[in-house]
Amino acid sequence: MHPREPKQMPYWFPGVGHAFQFFKDSEDTFTRSREYFKNTREPFGVTVAGQTLYIITSLEHVPSIYRNTTTLTFDDFVRDMMLSVGASEDGVRKMWESPRYDSSGTRQLHKVLAHAGEDYYRQQFHPGDHLGDLWMEIQQRIEKSMTWDDISPNCIVHEPFGKAEKTLSLLRWCQSVLISSVTNAVFGPKLLQLEPGLLRSFITFDDNSWKLTYKLPRFVAREVYGGKDHIVSAFRKYFALPMSERKGNSWVVQMLETEMRSIDVEEKDMAALFVMPFWV
Repeated sequence: MHPREPKQMPYWFPGVGHAFQFFKDSEDTFTRSREYFKNTREPFGVTVAGQTLYIITSLEHVPSIYRNTTTLTFDDFVRDMMLSVGASEDGVRKMWESPRYDSSGTRQLHKVLAHAGEDYYRQQFHPGDHLGDLWMEIQQRIEKSMTWDDISPNCIVHEPFGKAEKTLSLLRWCQSVLISSVTNAVFGPKLLQLEPGLLRSFITFDDNSWKLTYKLPRFVAREVYGGKDHIVSAFRKYFALPMSERKGNSWVVQMLETEMRSIDVEEKDMAALFVMPFWV
């Protein structure tokens, strides 16, 4: 019917498509679809619960997708995710519509904060002073987290009484070392001091985050919503404290918080909006 559009993976039931298989194992659904089209690496479509997902499997197609910011904009997706993590309609509107001004308060800046925030992330994570300082902090925290006395109890599978040995879960140890080190370096130590169990909630949230992306209702996705609620609660406590009590956080966190407050984003919305940078 439309030869220029990506081919669609066939399905039997309209409105359902490949939903059952997808929610059971999304990676297997994509693999089966790719093999169905003989591994040509051409884009293809998979229908799930009435929505068509377009799958790109060739590296040569990726740059053209990122360059096509008019037809393939991520703005709507980002707006939806802001709402999905708990931000209010008003908070999201301010991120996308509120005018911003320079430090003198007289010259209006071109970009809304939703787009300016992307620039702040580039400045933080591209080579330069901001990344150098952050990377040094992350390295130091990783080294400290891997010392004998700093091994998290959550990683220990077996510790014989009276013996200088510990059996660890490699997965849990890697998660604990990497996530805690990056979290402390980016947000300072106060966040995990306020909520010591936050890392476990984050891992649960991350493992089930696809359910949030595909907007499954809370009653069938309790893990992801429970994890998300705990993260939002932690950030509400975090932003309720004065900045002077949250020392050690990164440049990008300071910039985003300052900018959000300047356009009157409420703290409850700030807490929800920071779920996304905490997640990624």
